Amino acid sequence: MKQYEDKINKILAGVGANVEECKTRLAEADAEVVKNDKIMGEALVSGDDVAYIEAKEKRDKAEASYQVATSRLNILTRGPLISKEEYESMVSGILSEMGEANDRDKKEAVKLCEKLIAITDRNLSMIEEGNALLHRLQFDVYRGADVPRNPDGEFALGYTGQREKQFFDRNSLFGWAQYGLLNCVQYTALRDSVIEKP
Repeated sequence: MKQYEDKINKILAGVGANVEECKTRLAEADAEVVKNDKIMGEALVSGDDVAYIEAKEKRDKAEASYQVATSRLNILTRGPLISKEEYESMVSGILSEMGEANDRDKKEAVKLCEKLIAITDRNLSMIEEGNALLHRLQFDVYRGADVPRNPDGEFALGYTGQREKQFFDRNSLFGWAQYGLLNCVQYTALRDSVIEKP
């Protein structure tokens, strides 16, 4: 999009220079009108028709210059600076470049999501394996030795069961991916939108 930014900057810089030129022309034309009004007044008093005619021509020319500069200034400050065709071409070009960049970034995001999902799946598998080992250790090996029992070795009356030892941490990678800010588990819509159709 750099080319469009440069083009816009160039157009605006050119307008700025033209606006300053118009302001200078306006000031010069205004000064010329005032000067020739004075000469015309003096020529009327003295009866010098040649000086009057000469000053009036200069004043009329300055007045026309003032009107042209005013009109040009209005166009530069209020009207479009480029044609409709050029405008639409630039809009189309910018939108096209934005679309290409967006597609590129979505493809990159899909790759990152797929990588995160693979890592999360590995992490979940480790958690499931570790929890299965904790279960076997707690119930098959340790056999609830710290659970209150009656003299027959049965669990004490009223005991509803031992809490199973498990690893669960919402800040674990799996918990973060499942509940956190970034939930790439549902990235398929994004992935499907960037897969090239035949």
